[in-house]
Amino acid sequence: MKSVLGLIFTYFFVCLVGTTAGALCYMLYKGCLLFVVGTPMNILSLSMFIQGIQLVLPIILLSSPLFLTLYRIRHSQNQTHLLITYIILVVLSWTVIFRLGICFLRSYSPRSYITVSLPSTGYFRSDKETVTYYSSYSQERPVTLSGIQVKLVGIQQYVNSVTPFEGEQVPQNDDKEFKESLIEPFLKMPVTLARVLMVFSVLCNTAYITYGEGLLQWCFFISIGLALSSVYGLVRMSSWKLLNAFFVIAVSSVICIINSMYYLSTRFSDGALRINAWLDSFIRVQVPSVVLINVCIGIICIALGVIFSLIQRNPE
Repeated sequence: MKSVLGLIFTYFFVCLVGTTAGALCYMLYKGCLLFVVGTPMNILSLSMFIQGIQLVLPIILLSSPLFLTLYRIRHSQNQTHLLITYIILVVLSWTVIFRLGICFLRSYSPRSYITVSLPSTGYFRSDKETVTYYSSYSQERPVTLSGIQVKLVGIQQYVNSVTPFEGEQVPQNDDKEFKESLIEPFLKMPVTLARVLMVFSVLCNTAYITYGEGLLQWCFFISIGLALSSVYGLVRMSSWKLLNAFFVIAVSSVICIINSMYYLSTRFSDGALRINAWLDSFIRVQVPSVVLINVCIGIICIALGVIFSLIQRNPE
């Protein structure tokens, strides 16, 4: 009973604390993205915090089967009770909490952020080829900037390397991630972390989109829940808990990557069309091929779980 209560506590702890911490991190990071040197820094924003919840909650719910499975690997006692509790929590998460959470978050539209597009004066800003220094800006409309620009290409010749300018239009940086180039080298996200977040971002956006397309499309999407939950079958893959944890994390990562690639790119489009055409000859409803992949992964992991349980119960 203690392990069962611990599993339930772990689930709600991960959902509540993970969502809150993730939303706070998003709010802080978003505030840094919009910060311009020389202006007041506004990192505490209810609107950005709620938008962080919109992004983080689906990620936490997607990851909850992984955390519960790792808890099961750590606690090997009361296996039957833990399995039943795990199934109840997973079904509750994917059929009720996930859908209600998205329903609530879709109803909230955060206000647009008021960004400062005018760079502050008195600082040197560099890019690949130039260093720009803004000394002043006009008080009239439209606002123009004055200062100097140093060319880094060919500067060894010391010919026309410094160019003063006046009445320059404000540079447009709406397409840039950071509004201030001075802090970008210090806060730019590592490539690996950015790719991981991109995978979850694709899945989260797909969750919001499929929710609005009807119950059938939502059921197709949550087939990923079957695949992610079925990795529970790998908890008894070996007697070494660390190896079991590694395979559980690896398989869960592969499942998320496959689904995100399916929704993001056309890399699987040809194969998806062939599989869907083959399925049309058996059923009237067109099922996306990613659903078939998730179901197959789920069946394989569950079958492996049964086999591993029988082997360890009857080692001879």
